[in-house]
Amino acid sequence: MQKRKFQFLSRGLLKRIIILGIGDIPIRMAKIAIKRNINVEIYGGKRQLKNLDQNGILAIKKIQESKIKYKILHTLKSYKNGPYYNNPKNTVIFSFGSPFIISKELITRYQGRIINCHASPLPEWRGGGGFSWRILADDRRGNSCFHLVTKGIDDGKILLQKSYIFPKRVKFPKDYIGYANSQSAKLLPKLIDKIINGEFFKPIQQNENKSTYFPRLDSKSQGYIDWSWKGKFIKRFIMAFSHPYDGAKSFVNNKIVRIYDADFIRTKRMEHSFMRGLIIRKNNREIFISCNNGILKVKESNLKAQSELKLGDRLFTPNSKLEAALKIRIRYNPSGIVDEKKNK
Repeated sequence: MQKRKFQFLSRGLLKRIIILGIGDIPIRMAKIAIKRNINVEIYGGKRQLKNLDQNGILAIKKIQESKIKYKILHTLKSYKNGPYYNNPKNTVIFSFGSPFIISKELITRYQGRIINCHASPLPEWRGGGGFSWRILADDRRGNSCFHLVTKGIDDGKILLQKSYIFPKRVKFPKDYIGYANSQSAKLLPKLIDKIINGEFFKPIQQNENKSTYFPRLDSKSQGYIDWSWKGKFIKRFIMAFSHPYDGAKSFVNNKIVRIYDADFIRTKRMEHSFMRGLIIRKNNREIFISCNNGILKVKESNLKAQSELKLGDRLFTPNSKLEAALKIRIRYNPSGIVDEKKNK
C-alpha cells in the first residue's frame, strides 16, 4: 500500500512554533527555530521547574536567560493568549514531555500540526514511566521518534526516527535521558527544515499488534524493594529508581534505607528464603546483602541510611508497602501528582 504523504505547511509559511514542555530538548528546539527566524513560545507546568538542561542547569533558568517567551500554567486553556485562543495559522506545535493533555479540540484547531517526541521503539513502550520500565526489562534499544499526535496515546503516524543501542556506560535513568536527548537533538534541524521548506513527509503507520503501554511511576510511593525477587531483578529495580529519582527503598529497624546502585553476585549458597535481606558482610566501603540466589554488593557511597547499618541487620519491606505500590495508579497534572483521594 502506498504511503500517504503529509505536508505541514507550504514552503516559507512556518512563522511560529509552540513548544509544550520544559527541559533540555525544548531549549535546543527553541534555539534552532530562533536561528531560522521562527517565533517560539514555550508552555510548561509547575512540576517541570526542576528539569535540567544538558549541562545540569535548571532549564527554566536557561529559558529566562535566552529571553524566550514562556508561560507556566496549570491548564493550557487558562491562558487567554495561549494555543487555544491565538491564531493557529502558520503554526506547528511540538510536544516534549508535555505536562498537558493534548485534546482533540487542540488537534483539530491546528489541523493535525502537532508533533510528539518519544524516546522508545514505538509501538512498544507507549505511555509514561520514562526509562525506568525499560531498565526493569533490561531493554537497551533506543529510538528517537517524532510522530503525529492523535487523541490516542503515542499511537500517531511516525514522521522521523533513529534507532540505536544504549552504550554500556549508560546506567541510571538520568544517563538514559541524557543520551536519548543527544540522539533526538540530532534530528531536530532536519525535522524543522523539512517543515520550513514545505517538504512532504511519508508517515509510517504503527503496528497495533506489537503495541505495549506502561503507566507513569513514582519513586516515592512505588520504589520499595521486594526481597522475594531474584537478585538480578532487585538490581534492575535499584537502577530503575536511581538518579535522578529517590532511590529504591527498604527498612532496617523501621528506618528507611535508600539504595542507588548495586552489583549482583550469583551464588547457590544463599538459596534459603530466610536469609534474604540480611547484611552478611561489611567493610569500610561496602555492605553485602543476602538475596534470592545470590548477594548484592552495595558501596556505602551508593546508599543512604537513617542509622548505621550493622552486620546481621536485615533489610525488610512490609507487605503493606509492597501491596500499596502495586495498587496505586500514578497520574500527573501540570503541577504534580494527582491526589486521587481528593478527587473522590
